[in-house]
Amino acid sequence: MKAILGRKVGMTQVFGEDGEAVSVTVIEAGPCY
Repeated sequence: MKAILGRKVGMTQVFGEDGEAVSVTVIEAGPCY
């Protein structure tokens, strides 16, 4: 199983080439050891 641990920073929107808005979650991931 693969996973990424991180901290939720916030939410935002990105826009596709067709103008469609998509909601995304911004995650801060630290260094992987």
